[in-house]
Amino acid sequence: MRRRTGKAVRCSNVSTEDVISVSCANNKYYRYKAQGAMKNEKGNPDRCQFFNVAQDDILGNEAPHANPKPVQDNRETFLSFLRNARCIIELILEIIDAKLGLIKGTLASLQRQDRPSGSVIRMTRYSPWSPTEQNSGSALVNHTDYGTITMLCNILGGLQILPPGKSS
Repeated sequence: MRRRTGKAVRCSNVSTEDVISVSCANNKYYRYKAQGAMKNEKGNPDRCQFFNVAQDDILGNEAPHANPKPVQDNRETFLSFLRNARCIIELILEIIDAKLGLIKGTLASLQRQDRPSGSVIRMTRYSPWSPTEQNSGSALVNHTDYGTITMLCNILGGLQILPPGKSS
């Protein structure tokens, strides 16, 4: 665990300049988003930055992308994460298959890892709230994740759920 935590720290400590230069070269959704680049529901700048690593890149479903050095140096770790995450996702899909009365493997067969998917590993960093920001809105723009399953792996919260009909 310590080894993986160290890799995560190295990946999260990449200079913004390195990430932006790689992102601009690729100019795709699965790159870098700077903090404050979007406005939340109250019109305030968001409080997070993130870098997306394309599953299709790591699994070899498309030509390798230019990534920041810590990502390139740890491709095997990303590959291991994707393979292990897939086991969990397949279990969830199997349960959904059963509950919907579908043949086992139906949903998983529609989301094979050997085909292009658009799935990403998103590494997110949020700046801390200051006391004056407590009522400034959500940390990231309100959104609905695309796809069938979103797997959230985090240490300190981060998921904000707004109940239907609520604005804050």
